[in-house]
Amino acid sequence: MISQAGAAEDIPEAPDTGSAATPESVLSSDPSQIGDITASLGGQGLVVNALNTLADAFFLPLPGPETDKAVVTLNSLNTRSMLGMASEFPGRPSNLTRERIEKLLVNPSSLAQGPERALSKFRSMRGVIQDSVEKATKVVTNVGNRGGKRFTKTQVGQASEALLMLQPLLEEYTSIIDQMEGGGGGQSAGETSSGVQWSIKP
Repeated sequence: MISQAGAAEDIPEAPDTGSAATPESVLSSDPSQIGDITASLGGQGLVVNALNTLADAFFLPLPGPETDKAVVTLNSLNTRSMLGMASEFPGRPSNLTRERIEKLLVNPSSLAQGPERALSKFRSMRGVIQDSVEKATKVVTNVGNRGGKRFTKTQVGQASEALLMLQPLLEEYTSIIDQMEGGGGGQSAGETSSGVQWSIKP
């Protein structure tokens, strides 16, 4: 179990990622497919992943199937994090550069990234995503100080599309952090850390 400590790094212009398709969320289809995140990190992850690759090449059973699942999870999560954090909407944090986001991505099987450092990055990324979710939620609710509309229909649509990508990311990072910390209360879907409820209607 890894101790609960560390605060979200304050990151905050997103790169133009084009119109690449978003990889399917691993957790949204089956939470059990997350794999063993801790086992996929650092030297242990490097060795097990190499053995998995060798076994796969010879059509043999994988010696570390849970590590293999975790590698798939993290690679997908990294791609979707870059795409999700690039979503444009009014109020989006202006200092979310590609370089800053990339520094918070956790790469499996990296000797330079053990469980403790990875957990710190996961927490920081969750904080950044959570901030974006809260800002996008304010646009979607679209209520001004006097009850009037603050944003155009197009702007609300942009924020809604951003939430469709950001909210699953927030839930997945929370699930990974919970796993690495040994369990714990995650954040309920459709609710920001400040308690703001939201929903997106098709």
